[in-house]
Amino acid sequence: MSAANHSVVLLGGEADGGDDDGYGGGGAGQDPRFFPATLTIQVGDTVTWTLESDLEHNVAADDGSFRCADGCDGDGQSGDGDLSSSWTSFTLAFDTAGSNPYHCEAHGFAGGGMSGTVIVEGGAPPSADNGEIRFTGAVFVEPENGGNAVIDVERVSGSDGMVQVSYATSNGSATAGVDYTGTSGSISWADQEAGTKSFTVAVLDDTESENNETVTLALSAPTGGAVLASPSQATLRITDNDTASAGGLQFTSSTFSVGEGEAMATLSASREGGSDGSVSVDYYTADGSAVAGSDYTAVSGTLDWSEGDASNKSFDIPIFDDVAPEFAETVSISLADASGGASLGNPSAATLTINNNDGPMPCDDAEFSVCLLDRFLVTIRFETNDGSMGDARAFKLTDSAASFEFFEVGNVEIVVKMKDTCTLPDGHPLRNFWVFIAGLTNVRVEITIVDTVTGTVRKFINELNQPFFTPAPESPDGQANPPGAIQATTAALGAFPTCDL
Repeated sequence: MSAANHSVVLLGGEADGGDDDGYGGGGAGQDPRFFPATLTIQVGDTVTWTLESDLEHNVAADDGSFRCADGCDGDGQSGDGDLSSSWTSFTLAFDTAGSNPYHCEAHGFAGGGMSGTVIVEGGAPPSADNGEIRFTGAVFVEPENGGNAVIDVERVSGSDGMVQVSYATSNGSATAGVDYTGTSGSISWADQEAGTKSFTVAVLDDTESENNETVTLALSAPTGGAVLASPSQATLRITDNDTASAGGLQFTSSTFSVGEGEAMATLSASREGGSDGSVSVDYYTADGSAVAGSDYTAVSGTLDWSEGDASNKSFDIPIFDDVAPEFAETVSISLADASGGASLGNPSAATLTINNNDGPMPCDDAEFSVCLLDRFLVTIRFETNDGSMGDARAFKLTDSAASFEFFEVGNVEIVVKMKDTCTLPDGHPLRNFWVFIAGLTNVRVEITIVDTVTGTVRKFINELNQPFFTPAPESPDGQANPPGAIQATTAALGAFPTCDL
């Protein structure tokens, strides 16, 4: 895929002349700003900033990596990058994945509001054939006198192309330079190469009696079209060797999986950092998206270790099979009440995923649901002041839009529209499935939209006695939508970035 050029316009000032500038308004009285303020590109792409203002502006990276206006500093181009109102445009190439926040030195940090971000995504677009990269486990354990802890990272589910991932350590309860040597770097796999590779973390011994300590391990910035999978963050537990210890009790992984057609899911827990004395820990299950009695049997019990025993212990969760097409469902499992001097380790909570074996979830129009763009299933649930709840009746207007009626027939309260912009070029910031929602209600509303192709779910909630989405609600990942009707144009605002999935 060839590199692309992207445009950012600097607006605000007399050059706008008070007329509509085609970028969402503008004029002499409007605050200076970058348009668009957030831009997502691919590694190797370029960005051209163009000045349309009589005010003196420049562009300066928050971390000092570039500073541009009349030319650029620090990247081999000529010019001093001073604030100016006479320059026309400049172009920068971005060769490294990551987030690049920047500002105008006159109207950003100092003036309080002119800032932007260039988000650079790695290399080729993600593909299932390029593989997923993850740690082989959520917890690694090394005794204090062990020397070097070996941390394993694996590439699974695909091997097309050369890929790379960055790794780094950071302090948990352990301190770099005192308990371990901090490290960072990258791991690469060649085309058609998969499997496990590793890096090491040097563990430093001392004679002080202390608790077990932890180091945080993180993977980031995959390239070559690979994507991060869970766990992409893990813990290195350094066990003290200076005193006897009952150890810590934890799951062997934070994630387990089982097929819906299998009779049992087996989960295991480990005893790490010591085996002094007899210890035990309780376990129990709770519903995630799976429901006890329908999808699995709820269980609880106790795992026991005797003096000197550090072997893994396991328990089973019965799984029910059905014939209904559905998405993968989850069960939450927790450890609690460690006894005998043992402590709860990390992870003490885990998720069991029950993978469906009955085919994809259907996307059907029905009395209380509607299928938009032949893949997005939309349902709405409402709650009134007296606590009564109901499902909104769906009425399909077009292939991409529907109205929803509350209370009596014909009483339209919500309109949902979706827009497919997947025909835009790769890397375009608006290349998503957009969501538009408008309403005339102040009852509590929960809108659920499911991408039946990928299983991606978005929920939009408007609370009771609040004008519809004013003030702005929170989208599923915690980012605020604009006031008024929802325009979910990016993943951060609840859109579906699933064009290629």
